[in-house]
Amino acid sequence: MGKDWKDNLLSSGLPLEHVVSTILEKNKIYSYGEYSYLRKKDKGVETERSIDINAATIIPSSCWFHFLIECKYCHQSVKWFFPPISKGRREHNLLEYGLIKFFEELCSSRIDYTGFARFESALDLCSRGVEIHLKEKTDTTIKDGLYKLRYALPNKATEIVKRQLDARGDEDLNIELLIPILLTTAPLYIINHEADVNSIQKAKDVNEISANVDSLVVYQEPSIDLEEYTEILFKNISKHPSFITRLKELNTLLNEHTSNKYFLDLDLHSNFKRLPAKILVVNLDAFDKVIKKLLNIFKRSIKNYDKFAVLKSDWEEHKSFSETKTWFEKYEPNSLDDKKNMNNK
Repeated sequence: MGKDWKDNLLSSGLPLEHVVSTILEKNKIYSYGEYSYLRKKDKGVETERSIDINAATIIPSSCWFHFLIECKYCHQSVKWFFPPISKGRREHNLLEYGLIKFFEELCSSRIDYTGFARFESALDLCSRGVEIHLKEKTDTTIKDGLYKLRYALPNKATEIVKRQLDARGDEDLNIELLIPILLTTAPLYIINHEADVNSIQKAKDVNEISANVDSLVVYQEPSIDLEEYTEILFKNISKHPSFITRLKELNTLLNEHTSNKYFLDLDLHSNFKRLPAKILVVNLDAFDKVIKKLLNIFKRSIKNYDKFAVLKSDWEEHKSFSETKTWFEKYEPNSLDDKKNMNNK
């Protein structure tokens, strides 16, 4: 075997995927291998694409947490650079749709997601990335990873929502969370806000014009093609036999229990459209730390678990789900607003 076998093996990505899967399993997050999905290309021909790792963990009778992870091994000389998004623009509109995707509109419970919002707000928000390799530069590796994740997200979301719609009783109905991760062995650098052409030309070291970080969030508005692709998938979901009925029943219950007005069909559609907007980018050395932090937030969030109804179904007649009428039995003791007020005291 030639002397380049090590580089060839590492560049295949298999060792990196193995390391990532091992870290996940140590944290009781179990990998199901690749996540495959179909993507229509030129002339409407469908092509199968895949994400390296599809993994999940569950707190029984409460919540699923899914991870879609695309792994990118890079040579030791490679560095990834990202320009930051200005703080003003970030605070104006970019925190409205979070990095962690919540699927709760079709459920009879709610969890506290403020911990995840704090996790995200502590990360730098960037618009794109470029890979620097010695005296060369490319953005193909980063673009490829982000591209595959963005198109995988609405497919994974479709599976989650269909599973919730197919739930025949409360024991099968769970809130589900989803996070997309682009993981790399390359060190991550965020270019300083004040850096300009002159300062970069004069710099003797990358640390003079950028800051090394463990992780960051890449934000990008979905392309027209991606919007159309996501819209088609959502329309397919909305044709599910229980979609309209479930949303109407939940809207009624929520509007009875709170002072806010709920329009869950609009919320679900809006969140679905914004699925591909944000992706977490993590360096391998920080991956275990980031995963542990996310799991701790997940467990704390479940403790603030607001249950306002129970999903009931007609089991005795053994009809198919599309033929049975499902309904929700209300919990009377405390409204969601009462519980939130108590938690805030």
